[in-house]
Amino acid sequence: AQNIMVATVQGDIFYLRNGRVPVRPIGFDFSRPVPGNTSDSEWKGIHPISDLIQMSNPPQGYMQNCNISPAHLMKDSPLTRERFQDRPYLYNESDRLHQRAAMVLELLEENEKVTQEQAVNVALSTEVYKAGLWQNMLRAVGDPGLETFRQSILRWDRRTRPTSKGALAYKYWKAALGEKLARLVDPFEAPRGILTNHALLSALRSAAGRMYSQFGTWETTYGQVHRVGRRGGKDYPVGGGTLRSV
Repeated sequence: AQNIMVATVQGDIFYLRNGRVPVRPIGFDFSRPVPGNTSDSEWKGIHPISDLIQMSNPPQGYMQNCNISPAHLMKDSPLTRERFQDRPYLYNESDRLHQRAAMVLELLEENEKVTQEQAVNVALSTEVYKAGLWQNMLRAVGDPGLETFRQSILRWDRRTRPTSKGALAYKYWKAALGEKLARLVDPFEAPRGILTNHALLSALRSAAGRMYSQFGTWETTYGQVHRVGRRGGKDYPVGGGTLRSV
């Protein structure tokens, strides 16, 4: 399956979750192995395009897609999982919203009109969604031996450019919080109830130790670690990516 979006110069927009999808028989859980020794599990043909998940000109006036569920094409998307309960394999996506999609949805929802340059900036933004909330929590804790490491996160501009320094410290700190993050109802929020000052400081200490042992410094830039290139050939620093956890 592929997520396909179309926009015309006249202003029409269209979405299709495309694919040559077999019509599967009712009564089987196709997320698990299916018995092949009975004709009851055989395909019943191929779904016509009219059966596939699609939408034209939603009232929100925009769509966005970065490998997300149809439920997150726009705010209050009508393409919810419940509408396709009889054929769940046509939907076949997790409802969990990742950092990139959450940020783009917010930007598009808040800006009714954007210029071409603004649209490109949204598409190529390296901003880490709601990282400022976590920085604010970190301001409440401290350890004299970790002040340089803590300040590298607090001074960070919440972008993952190749030259960003605090980005890696933030990434290692969030990773050190580990299972506590899995308990958050909203993974982008930073609630006080679960994450105490002691937990934040303990994670900070762990992250600083891990980063120093791995790189010998806390000043490592994002692009020194995140690189692209051919195996055995030259590689290059890159920016972007999700920093909710490692």
